[in-house]
Amino acid sequence: MSKQRWPILVGWFLFAAISMLSFAASGATIEIVRNGGFESGPPAAPWQSFTSRGPLVTPSGESNSGNGFVARLGGSNSEDDRLIQDLALPFGAQSATLSFRYKLKATGNGKAPDRFSVVAETVAGNIELWSVLATSSVTSWVTAGNLSMNALAGQAFRLSFSGLTDKDQPSTFWIDDVSVRYEPGQGQERTVAFLNPRTGCLGGIGGAGGGQEISISGSVAAAI
Repeated sequence: MSKQRWPILVGWFLFAAISMLSFAASGATIEIVRNGGFESGPPAAPWQSFTSRGPLVTPSGESNSGNGFVARLGGSNSEDDRLIQDLALPFGAQSATLSFRYKLKATGNGKAPDRFSVVAETVAGNIELWSVLATSSVTSWVTAGNLSMNALAGQAFRLSFSGLTDKDQPSTFWIDDVSVRYEPGQGQERTVAFLNPRTGCLGGIGGAGGGQEISISGSVAAAI
């Protein structure tokens, strides 16, 4: 290799090593919900549907994200619908929040209004995160956001959207853009990714703790 190419390759390697870090600076958040906008359509794995009337994720012009798919709970009498996804938050997770978009078509049944809720199911019991009684319609997409999930740090849980309708005048509840995000805490393991200029492949340096400085040392010649 000519001496003239060394500065170029070394500069390329250092630039790639810095720009391909797999984590951002402080304040970066991590998403744990998969297929939160139901982009794949039914059956919308890894979501699971429990209902008596077929898939809860269906094509619809109601979609907020524009992909044509939403989750629809209720809409018929005596429904007990559940849409779930199994998740986990690591120990030390900070600022963990749930957010989602929803619309609601209420029927005006004031005697026993239908109920829609979001629950985190854990081995220790259920934690209700959000609920609404279908006493009035919500005709435009609105966001239920910044619902704290910090109490679930270090736990596996089942995120469950549920809809209960009675025997008369059923309401309908649409869901889209489900998200659970958190900030890594101090000392959580992260992975640094870098690009090998010779092979074009990614390599990793595991075990980088949150909030710690990282130094890359060794022979550049060995790396390229």
